[in-house]
Amino acid sequence: MDASALAVRFAGPAGTGIMIDSPAAWIPEAVRALAPEFQSPAFDSWLLARWLGQNLFASSLVFLSDFLIGSAILHALERRGWGGPPPALRAAASLVTGLGLAGTFLFWLGMAGWLLPWAPLALTTAAGLAGAFLLHRRRAWRWAFGFVRVLKPASGQGWVVAALALLLAVPALLYLADLLMPVVEFDATLYHMTAARQYRESHSVAYDGGLRYNAQPHLNVLMLLRHWSILGNDAAAKMVNLEYGLMLWLVLIYAAREMGWKSGWMAGALFVASSPVLSWVSRQEYADLPLAACAAVAGALLFHRIRRRVGHPLAIGLALGTAAAMKLHGHVLAACLLAVFATVSLVGRRGFWSTVRVSAIASVVVAAVCAGWWVRSWRSTGSPAYPFFVKGHPEVARMVEHDRSYGRGRDLKAFLLIPWHMQVGPPAAFADAFTFVRPGCCSPPRQWRPSFGRGRSPRWSSYFWVVRSCFFCCSGFSPAR
Repeated sequence: MDASALAVRFAGPAGTGIMIDSPAAWIPEAVRALAPEFQSPAFDSWLLARWLGQNLFASSLVFLSDFLIGSAILHALERRGWGGPPPALRAAASLVTGLGLAGTFLFWLGMAGWLLPWAPLALTTAAGLAGAFLLHRRRAWRWAFGFVRVLKPASGQGWVVAALALLLAVPALLYLADLLMPVVEFDATLYHMTAARQYRESHSVAYDGGLRYNAQPHLNVLMLLRHWSILGNDAAAKMVNLEYGLMLWLVLIYAAREMGWKSGWMAGALFVASSPVLSWVSRQEYADLPLAACAAVAGALLFHRIRRRVGHPLAIGLALGTAAAMKLHGHVLAACLLAVFATVSLVGRRGFWSTVRVSAIASVVVAAVCAGWWVRSWRSTGSPAYPFFVKGHPEVARMVEHDRSYGRGRDLKAFLLIPWHMQVGPPAAFADAFTFVRPGCCSPPRQWRPSFGRGRSPRWSSYFWVVRSCFFCCSGFSPAR
């Protein structure tokens, strides 16, 4: 039995599409189903470990390449006098910057018909080496990896970290094997991975009207293609979702430390590891997770700009542009984030012309990142945002009706209650809120305590946390059970 087949057998029910509402129920059920596999003569623990390890190692090198080139770019921007975010947020922005540039380069290679099988590996290698060279030349290694010091446990907390690592070891192993499952999800087989396969075989990103949403931006598909080309396995392409999870974790670390919670990185890890919606959507090839991750980083950069008045608008624009290029919904989220930034900046009297300049530069960068997708759609369909701006197109009304017919968000009251349902109720239908019981109930008191004091008004971190939480709870995810 080869390693991929062994990984399929090892993951058991997790790869069959069976959903269990609670992670606490999922783990015992998975272990119970896997027990016969462990006792099978065909089971080879060393082969399984090698298969999982080599894919994780190769994926880590891809993430490192994004991080290095992104760090080099952000360091160059900071040297121009704009300042920069704290280490955790800077690391998240580096990942988004590197990933966004890689996706944009792959897109234009595809437009030119040069998306050859070796192109993703060559581009990733060149970007990583260039980033390493620039950081070494500027002696910025300590600056780039400053976020590692944030993860240092406080005195007396070492045993907590060890216990947490032991508790997460078995779920992490099951989850890693699940990431290497064959692609069986309906939408992925219908157009996400089908588009990636077509681009890989044709060496271009030519439009195909037979694939749903193919005219719309889908940078996430190019990221799946990159992983597929480098790891040599279409199932292993889902390993890129680990990078998006890392981005979300780093943003949570930033938010916790801005509120004086130095050990908040552990709660962030618990949130990312135990959230049902994240664990589910990260095992699929959807665009929702990369969109949420990139938009979360962009939102954090914008609000750090409000609070500290530091941060280059070019870096903000790259993060927003990467989020916008993930799917058409990303255009709306990027516009909303910029609108919220401009409104809060002006109300808080953060400088009119400074706000205009940051918003204008960020908007231009977003347009530059997405321009290729607009041109591709316009040349193929006559509309830069197909099926919109096509008179009488039936797909527009169908999409609106489809979103209106599912989930709890059918009216304003239900929409406003989504955060409450996320705390207390399991998912019931498409686009429903997922439960966030443990991190949701445990973390708010500790998050809010340093924000309010006797006779003091809420700090800007409080506003950031409220907007970020509402954004995360009420938009970005629409997974089907």
